[in-house]
Amino acid sequence: MVVSKEGKDYKRHMRKHLMLQLSHDELPLYPEPMKLECMIIAYPPDLRKRDSDNISKVLLDSLNRIIWEDDVQLYRIIVEKVYSEEKGYCLVKVREI
Repeated sequence: MVVSKEGKDYKRHMRKHLMLQLSHDELPLYPEPMKLECMIIAYPPDLRKRDSDNISKVLLDSLNRIIWEDDVQLYRIIVEKVYSEEKGYCLVKVREI
């Protein structure tokens, strides 16, 4: 898959803001060989239809080497789209399985 310039910019943006939120010395938080489940609740910025797999792809890649070593560790991914007054962000929950 080829990631667009916008996708690459989004990935850099996500990594930067995630690192600002973490005060953890040892990264990734879930090193290999941990098997993980990730739940994403996405609040899209507008009402355009979006594929759930497109929402998750760049987001999950941006978490590599920060939350987990590599997204290959994900054994279960749940993506929910919520169109509401709240817009333009994602909640991500991760747990070991």
